[in-house]
Amino acid sequence: MDELDSFRCLVCGFIYDPERGDPRRGIEPLTAFEDLPDDYTCPVCGVSVLTQNSAFVRIETAGHACGSYRSSQNGA
Repeated sequence: MDELDSFRCLVCGFIYDPERGDPRRGIEPLTAFEDLPDDYTCPVCGVSVLTQNSAFVRIETAGHACGSYRSSQNGA
């Protein structure tokens, strides 16, 4: 994985941005989601990142996001 991916909490919509980290909770900038401590919880709703069916989902990068497809047909 060449870049740090952001993750969104499905419960409340909070976005964990590894570029920012969570300094108020002791998480330094550039901390990957996978490297968060086992006891880390969503700072908004409190859901744990270590549930069997995690409430956090990876946010697709712009190049792979839905709607980024461009038609190769341009009237030619």
